Order: sequence, then structure tokens, then C-alpha cells
Amino acid sequence: MPQDFENPFADYGTIVHGERFLGRKNDLQVIEGRVLRPREPGNLAIIGDSRIGKSSLVYKAVIDRKDELISKRLLPIWINLSNYDHAPSFFRSLVTCCIDELVGLDWFSSSIQRSAERALEDELSWSEGYGRIQRFFEKVRREDIRILFILDEFDHARHLFRGDISAFQGLRELSYRPEWRVYYIVMSRRTIRDIELQTQAISTFDGIFHKHYLGMFEPQDTEVYFERITSVGIPDDISL
Repeated sequence: MPQDFENPFADYGTIVHGERFLGRKNDLQVIEGRVLRPREPGNLAIIGDSRIGKSSLVYKAVIDRKDELISKRLLPIWINLSNYDHAPSFFRSLVTCCIDELVGLDWFSSSIQRSAERALEDELSWSEGYGRIQRFFEKVRREDIRILFILDEFDHARHLFRGDISAFQGLRELSYRPEWRVYYIVMSRRTIRDIELQTQAISTFDGIFHKHYLGMFEPQDTEVYFERITSVGIPDDISL
């Protein structure tokens, strides 16, 4: 067999996007129907084994369409929980990541700016700081901007929020009250409830999510996979 072909799967182990993404039609429809199409989206937890394709699925469904979603004033923001060691820094990052996006889009009004400055002041207690974060997102909602947080590697919450029920409840409250409501897509290997059990801080955060379990390719996806193989000259009937 000739070896001068381009490997169509050379980027395995990273997020696969654009034309490199294969199949997952039904999974994409779940994200579309739950999160992207409704005027007021719901929250979605995507659960599956390591390397099954959770991040690639969400990247394809959401980030590859970011310009389209922004035109509808739905702003997706990707955050990897494994980058954080302390819950307060994570909650502050919800504000700072949002600010970065709003500034880039010229959506950072003076009202939002004043609220952001208050939310990011140093030496605030948890209750005061969290209250100001709520008010920041309330100002964002008043500008008819809807924030969609994509929380990757959510399994890390079992370390980040260990023994801290207020953190899970804080996330829940940000998505529960209509005044400042944000939306979530969460990706993890474990269910949110299992993650909470490991932190010994059971809350009602799990209850605001629709759970979608991501498995192996379905038959129609497998057909697309083999079509990609044959398109670069690799026969699909190689004898081992």
C-alpha cells in the first residue's frame, strides 16, 4: 500500500473542528435544540469517557458558529476548570473572561464597566463578591446579551469546590434567576451529582441540567469515518 497519503486523522488527541470533524449528527441536534435554538436556552451536561470527543463536539456545535451566535447576541465563552486552583479565582474569571469578549465586540458599555470594576475589587468577602458578580451579569442581561459558559474539564470541580457547597450553589444561582441568568454547557467524565458527592458538598446544581451521554460512533457516523479513509486512497478492506 502506498505511504504518500495525508493522514486524515493526524490531529487526534486535540480538539477536532471544521471539516476535520466527523458525524455526531444526533449529538449536534441535542445541543441545537437545548441550547442554541431557543431564545432562552437550557443548560446541558455532556457526559462521556475520556477522549470520546466531548470537547470536539461542543467546539463544532458552538465555537465554529460563534459569529452566527454573536449576531443573535448569544455570546459563548469557553473556560477550562482545570486551569484554576481556587474557587474565588474561578468565579472572578467568569467576569474577566466576559469582559475580554465584550470589549472585543465593542459591547462594553459604561454601565457594564462600572459594575465590572466593583465585582473585581480586592479583599471582598465571598458573599459581597458574589453579590457583585450577580449584579455584573444583571447589567449584561439588561444590554440584551446572553452569556453561554462552556465549562470544560468539569471533573476538576471535585478538587476546586471540595467541601464548598456555596460554589455549586453559586453556579446554580447565576443560571436560575432571570435577572442575571447565564447558561452552561458542562463537559465531564462523571455526572455532576457524582462530582458533588466526591466534594462532599451536595447541592441542587445538578437539577438544572439536561444530561446527554456521549458514546461511540453510531452506524451512520462509522460510514462517514470510512468514507474519509477511502477519500485519501486507503482501501477499507485491508487485510491484517
